[in-house]
Amino acid sequence: MPLFFMLSGILMKPKNSYGVSEWKSIIRKNLLVLVVPYFIWGLLYSQFSYVNLGRIVYGSWKSLTNAGTLTSLWYIPCLFLVRLEVHALFAIYKKIKMDTRILAAISAVISFVIGFALPYIETP
Repeated sequence: MPLFFMLSGILMKPKNSYGVSEWKSIIRKNLLVLVVPYFIWGLLYSQFSYVNLGRIVYGSWKSLTNAGTLTSLWYIPCLFLVRLEVHALFAIYKKIKMDTRILAAISAVISFVIGFALPYIETP
């Protein structure tokens, strides 16, 4: 998985500009490519209920286990959020005339804190 995420990030390239239409395009593309198949496969392998739907929306390994679906699907919502985060960082890098290493370090710390905190949030 780490290699998959790394290669996915390496192959991303920034847009020339980050206006409303570019963001709509980025979000639409990622929703169609990542989120729609995630929900299709998540719902196919679990018994449908609103509780299970909430667990699938949350997308952690534990919530997917509780929903009775494929636990290997956890990486798809994570990849979706990371791709949006990377494009947001690209947009920030273009606007701020700050050393990109400092911004990368700040975003890495924020991502670490979020990643550290998420497993401790209780799911239904």
